Amino acid sequence: MMSCSLTGWAHFGLEMRGARKTLEGGLAGRLVYEPMTDVCALMNSLVDNLHVLQIPAIQHMVRPTLVTEWALIESAIFSEYAYKEQFGIRRLRFELTKAELLHNRWCQSTMSMHGIEGCYSRKGSSTALPMSVMAKFSIKLLPDQTVNLVHTHIEEFLRTKCEELQTRTTLKVHLLDSCDPSLWGLDARYSKALVRSISRVYQLEPDLSMNIVTCLPIASTFKKITGKPIILMPYAHRMDYSHVVNESIPKQCFLRNIKLCTGLMHELSLLPARCKCDVIFEYCNRQGIAEMLKPPTQKTLHKPSIFAHIRRTKSVMPRDQQPGPETDPNKRKQLKDWLCAPFRRNRMSTPK
Repeated sequence: MMSCSLTGWAHFGLEMRGARKTLEGGLAGRLVYEPMTDVCALMNSLVDNLHVLQIPAIQHMVRPTLVTEWALIESAIFSEYAYKEQFGIRRLRFELTKAELLHNRWCQSTMSMHGIEGCYSRKGSSTALPMSVMAKFSIKLLPDQTVNLVHTHIEEFLRTKCEELQTRTTLKVHLLDSCDPSLWGLDARYSKALVRSISRVYQLEPDLSMNIVTCLPIASTFKKITGKPIILMPYAHRMDYSHVVNESIPKQCFLRNIKLCTGLMHELSLLPARCKCDVIFEYCNRQGIAEMLKPPTQKTLHKPSIFAHIRRTKSVMPRDQQPGPETDPNKRKQLKDWLCAPFRRNRMSTPK
């Protein structure tokens, strides 16, 4: 299976400020508004017990999963027991069916909390009340979820919750890092080139999907920096020992990857250098034909006047019928010569 989309991310900082300096819990406890209490309440309001985002505007931007994609998810080879053993997990949130677990992993937006800056995090205990803290969390973005819209919805939701909780600390929402998700069509010329090369090497046409999103941060970073299209090419199997001490790849898979890269370079060399699909999403598929961009033309500096066709009548006439040169160069033609030039041309062109 090949995915035609990449996830994005948005890292936020939820900052809450109270007094100007750190206070003592035994002296100022219960008398001042504590930012740590407000931060924990706001972070708890973002998700429910099933770890689902409680912002409807963000959830509505998620694309629905097609029937064919549900069939791909159900046919995927996945072991819950091996997954839990790999990460040392006792239980998972979605253990009813394999399809539900993979759907929440691949096709749903998630939020993760990473830590709180400004609080006491060393060993031991402390009675200090931090008056300036910042909770850091991130949201995995799917196609159609732009960073600007998500940032707006997050800030509106948190300010609404502050009014409901009647907090008296100052709220600021910072966008620390972000990357928009990527999406390219199933009929894009790069996708078709990769499908042709895979079919030639493996003798099997791969399945394409747009809503089963690939989470590969390094590929999203490359696309963000370069601004160029990204081609996701499978290189190894899921059962290979990747990211371990004895990382390896089978010899047969390595030889096929060499053929796949060579075939892909050949297919890309046959594509037109300039296409409107690079500017307008799936332009060739909408029009029905592959259309090249026209070469840049130079703009005319002088705009022809309305009498330009009249001035060209002298050069259009045959040489034997053209009038001789004027004896007096300073003599100017009268207005009737310009107005009667077309009629004179017709009279001279008609046979006697």
